[in-house]
Amino acid sequence: MLLRPAGGDKGWPAYRADLWRSASTTTAVPANPEVLWTADLGDWPEGPLADDWQENPGVRGPITPPVAAGGLVLVAQPDRHRVVALDARTGKMRWDFTADGRVDTPPTLTKGLCLLGTRNGTVYALRAKDGQLAWRLRVAPEDERIVAFGHLESPWPAAGSVLVVGDTAYVAAGRHPLAYGGIRILALDTATGAVKWVTPINGDTYDRCKKGQGMEVDMFDLLVGEVRRPLDPAVGDSKSTGVAPDYVTMGRWQIDPDSGKVDSNWTQGFNFCRTGGAGVMAPRGLWTYGPRVFKGHLGYLTKKRPLAAFRDGAIFTCSDDLRNLCRVDFTSESIASFGGDWHTHRHKIPRIKESHPKKHGRTDYWLLRAHEEPNNATWTAAEVFGPPDTSEPRLKGGGYSWTPDQVHGGGRGLNDPVIGAVVVAGDTVFVAGTRGRLMAYDAADGKKLTERRPAASHLGRHGRRARMPLRLDRRRQGAGSGPQVALPFAKELRHDEATQSPTHR
Repeated sequence: MLLRPAGGDKGWPAYRADLWRSASTTTAVPANPEVLWTADLGDWPEGPLADDWQENPGVRGPITPPVAAGGLVLVAQPDRHRVVALDARTGKMRWDFTADGRVDTPPTLTKGLCLLGTRNGTVYALRAKDGQLAWRLRVAPEDERIVAFGHLESPWPAAGSVLVVGDTAYVAAGRHPLAYGGIRILALDTATGAVKWVTPINGDTYDRCKKGQGMEVDMFDLLVGEVRRPLDPAVGDSKSTGVAPDYVTMGRWQIDPDSGKVDSNWTQGFNFCRTGGAGVMAPRGLWTYGPRVFKGHLGYLTKKRPLAAFRDGAIFTCSDDLRNLCRVDFTSESIASFGGDWHTHRHKIPRIKESHPKKHGRTDYWLLRAHEEPNNATWTAAEVFGPPDTSEPRLKGGGYSWTPDQVHGGGRGLNDPVIGAVVVAGDTVFVAGTRGRLMAYDAADGKKLTERRPAASHLGRHGRRARMPLRLDRRRQGAGSGPQVALPFAKELRHDEATQSPTHR
């Protein structure tokens, strides 16, 4: 993650930077930054349930990626139910807060507040300067508990990352539209926690919007901004960035941000994001933090999306095997002609043969797969972290895992170093590997600029990062300014019914 803690830059106040989840910033960052400080926040909690905690697909490690703004760097420790605020210049702890449940993704910083949700179905607003409670709201419909991955949780958990647009915070609470009565989407006043509207996504919504189709693509997910895609190139480029979205989207559910009315574009596998220039068609699920389901030859399996960052009409993504990095550019014409229909079992697009001429419209699902359609990439950096290790024997028979070593990567190539994070800062693309290496590439031509290897102590159990380094070019350091790189790699509100006004106590 790349940021500046103060000055004219807005920092990195939310998970993946902004309401589009773009993982990018216009702030220029040195391609070869130096370590400024390291904060040791500890590894996984110890105990008999530790293995259950580490198998949770919604928690990526002992700490979340960081967010930063206003001179603060914040991370969450999910299984400790804890949020920690550090001084961006010194790394010293400014404050910490323990919530009522897991905080699975980092909080959101906005207008002096720190907003976060918990797996216990609660949303908190803390004062960013000291961590004191400003307001609290239960967004779950009932105060109930179930057991999930070694913790007590609500049947209607809320993601740690709250989506903020202007003065409104948007929160989703639930697990699946067809589980425990469905998912609730709420719009809250960021300053007071007052509920503006609440709308359900449940079985009735399925019947109305999808007629029962596309159920496999509707797991509970993080909220993100989306814009109506212009179908006429004459509309021109989308030059403004960060403006209000037309939809607040969860997966393929589209919610009107003003009224809460729900619709669905369930066949469309891409999200139009207004990030400057022509904008980009980003594959839905880049921001997904839970399991995704697809149909494989062995049945229904889970699969992670390739990683990407985007800005100004360009998207920087990796191949499906997480080994190759590429840049794809969009124009008004390619946005208008883009055919993003993609859904399991119902629409297969043939691979493009090398003998075929370059496609001007860039209209197929394989657009962002460099190894499937190399003509669509402006540039490609092949095998960023080297070729796969072929020395270890690979499993046969479809990849079944029979031993603990195989489950954790042995025999399936999962121990090979691959791309683990992609972010864009200024004119530089930073790529972090799953084994800790940091690469910097020129965004314009894909030229490799630098490579760094962090200390081994930065990696925790199973290679997960247990310590968070901040990197800074000291030559450009100023009082409260200068580009920095962070690698993750009061009133209480009671609200018993979300349709009523909250009361203070």
